[in-house]
Amino acid sequence: MENEEFILPLGAEQESVDDEQNQNDENTLEERLSNFRQQWKNELTSSASVANKPRVLSAAGRIRNSPAREKSTGLKEDVNANQEEKAKCLFMEGVISERKGQMYEAIQYYRHAIQLVPDIESRISEFSSSNTASSSEPSVNGDDDEDEELEDLTAQLSTLTTDTIKHHSEPLYPQKETHISALPVELLLILFRWVVSSDLDLRSLEQLSMVCRGFYVCARDPELWRESCLKIYGKSCILTKEYLSWRHMYLHRPHLQFNGVYISKTSYYRQGEPSMDNLYRPWHLVEYYRYIRVFSDGTMLIYNSPDEPQNVLAKLKYKTSPLPGIMVGRYRLVSDLVTAVLHKENMKEYDPILHRYTRRKHRISMALPESEQTFHVELGICSGINRINLKLEFKHYSCHTRYRTTGNSNITEFDVDHFAPLYFSRVKSYNSASSMPL
Repeated sequence: MENEEFILPLGAEQESVDDEQNQNDENTLEERLSNFRQQWKNELTSSASVANKPRVLSAAGRIRNSPAREKSTGLKEDVNANQEEKAKCLFMEGVISERKGQMYEAIQYYRHAIQLVPDIESRISEFSSSNTASSSEPSVNGDDDEDEELEDLTAQLSTLTTDTIKHHSEPLYPQKETHISALPVELLLILFRWVVSSDLDLRSLEQLSMVCRGFYVCARDPELWRESCLKIYGKSCILTKEYLSWRHMYLHRPHLQFNGVYISKTSYYRQGEPSMDNLYRPWHLVEYYRYIRVFSDGTMLIYNSPDEPQNVLAKLKYKTSPLPGIMVGRYRLVSDLVTAVLHKENMKEYDPILHRYTRRKHRISMALPESEQTFHVELGICSGINRINLKLEFKHYSCHTRYRTTGNSNITEFDVDHFAPLYFSRVKSYNSASSMPL
């Protein structure tokens, strides 16, 4: 029985062989799968260790992973930065050449800059806009701080009066000679009256107030501004609740300017006489200037002339002007309306004895003219966009003619709708000297 051998059938033996082969294949797949899992775990562990490892930051804030990679990246960035900087320089050279009118050189610079960096123009505009924005931020804050400081300074100065001027007007450095602060306040106020003068040059008074704190207080003396307002608006003028002070009244109430001239330019076309054969009819362009000069004592000068202002302004400095045909008269200010009555002077008339034109005051014959003309003018004081009391506009203009022989009068009304407004222009020579104090 022990040596008995069992003989399997042929089909059963083949099945056992297949089972062993399948089992070996399964073992091989499990080994490969386990190896793959182990390799995956190792990769995850290594990546986690690299992620947890502290990274080194460069000066620009970039992460440096490897020296070789960092070196290559730095070289590329340096090359790009150098190209962009060179392109910027070339582009700016082109801008300078274009401004000088060298168009060929400018095109060459632009072409080289675009070859280096195609969008160099947009980059330069973004760079300039960012610089402007960054520079404007501190300036805005600075302006706010300056405004607050000015408000504080104005509030402090508004509390000062001429009674306390001695405590606020002292020399900043040691003086070898007598300083102006040693003068009494009364003498300083007299000097300030000479600055204002009888011509009411209050602009010079405002400039004088910017010298120092003591002069600022003296220039704000209420008596100076009160007398100026009384001279402008009349002795019946009083300080109302509408204005905080006499100076506030002068600045915000309509008034005339005395340190210059109101000027307007008028242009129109006039039809000329036709030719003998009526083939053409000429047209003439007529241009002339109208000048109005006012004085603080109520005198007004009006002069019409084709001459340029530089040839006329010097002759309107004084009340007695040598200009022929100038109109001289008196004016009165009521609210924002100026009413004036004027007559012509220095008229030239033909003298049959001398056979020439002579001025009326130099005529040999002293006979009175047959007619007398007076001009009635009404002007409105208007403000401009940035300046108050800048211009005068005609509201009414008429000529009253009285005939001496018959005693009849004739009134001629002028259409002022087409009259150009007169704008004020300051003349420095008018207030270069003072003849009388305020």
